[in-house]
Amino acid sequence: MSKIKYLELIDALCRLTGCAQPGVISDGGALQIDDVAFSLLHDAQVDNTLLYIYADFGVLPRGRELPAALALLEANLFLYSGAAPAFAITPGTERVTMAHHCALTQIDAPDLHALLIDMAAKARQWRSDHFLDPATNPFQLHGSDRR
Repeated sequence: MSKIKYLELIDALCRLTGCAQPGVISDGGALQIDDVAFSLLHDAQVDNTLLYIYADFGVLPRGRELPAALALLEANLFLYSGAAPAFAITPGTERVTMAHHCALTQIDAPDLHALLIDMAAKARQWRSDHFLDPATNPFQLHGSDRR
């Protein structure tokens, strides 16, 4: 049943966003929202009830890898909860990914689209300053300044 819900959700999201290939998206292909690539996955072997969402934020800035990685770890602390997104480095590509999940029964296409737009905005912000500017860091903690 959850696989059917997943396929229906992807189909509805594709209709909403104008994506003409819901089958490609449901097979793990990238969905572009505001110039950010998303993977929307369902894995019944891991948890049949969840939608897994991965947003590609890009690569760590050359020469500034450590401060940018520290800013992401700080953001993870800010976001920490059982249901919140988290940042990771994708093995093999070294690309920063924001990983999130949500229950298939608790999200519809408009809510998922709004979530993707919000994640895309954070990706664009990260790409502009890698969360190193305290004035624009959406996850700023305790006045840290890693510039």
